[in-house]
Amino acid sequence: MPSDGRALRWSAGLLPVLIAVWLLLAHGVTPGELAVYAGYLVLGVVGPGLLVARAVLGRQVLLAADLALGAVTGMVLQLAAWFVAVGTGLGGWIRVWVVVVYAAFALTPALRRHWRPGHSERLNPVVAWVLSLSTALVSVWFTGLFASTQPLTGRHEWPFDMYWHLGLVEMFARQVRPEDSQVAGSHLAYHYFSH
Repeated sequence: MPSDGRALRWSAGLLPVLIAVWLLLAHGVTPGELAVYAGYLVLGVVGPGLLVARAVLGRQVLLAADLALGAVTGMVLQLAAWFVAVGTGLGGWIRVWVVVVYAAFALTPALRRHWRPGHSERLNPVVAWVLSLSTALVSVWFTGLFASTQPLTGRHEWPFDMYWHLGLVEMFARQVRPEDSQVAGSHLAYHYFSH
């Protein structure tokens, strides 16, 4: 093991990921579904968010902070892209924003430096393992709570309001102005984005 504790820190970082994969596979999510979601998360949310966050706010001193800020920035950008695409009637083009961000950072010489890794500080291995074990334990606990009443896959009874949620998802895929998904043309003045 290197003297700077690199392997210890990286193994701490991998533990929550491996726990999440194990939990999802154990609850019936197929490896293919897991690969698609992981690819989307890395390439469609964290990747472009990381590049934009680095360009706007600068590189964070810790890799974990850089990735977390990139994930949050990517989700905010995705929400903004949804609003513009669906609001202008071009909902089918919502995925283009990711390509635009990658192209801008690949083709603009001043932005290319944001692709390179390099963080000035390292997380203490003890802190890394405390965070890792905490994340893993909370993941196992919440999965046990959720999966006991809501199986992730297979045949099961949906909760009574799941159809309401699915109706809202379908409606927001087509329009920005919220309507009651059960009554056509009825303005939804409650529950805007809480679902």
